[in-house]
Amino acid sequence: MDIKTKLILEEKNLKHYIDLGAYDSEDIEGLEVWQVIDTIRKRDFSPMDNLIWHYSRITLLNELLNEEE
Repeated sequence: MDIKTKLILEEKNLKHYIDLGAYDSEDIEGLEVWQVIDTIRKRDFSPMDNLIWHYSRITLLNELLNEEE
């Protein structure tokens, strides 16, 4: 599966959870994915949030690298 297809799938999955109200955050309720990303981008993150961010990026990059091999 190419990267663009994976991105589209992830956006659909995120939208599904947003629509379900799975996130305890009134400022993203009912928004489109791009709006949620823009809203979250402006937040101050805790050290634990940053740890999760690094984990996610490293995991994603390893997955993409393994697909190329």
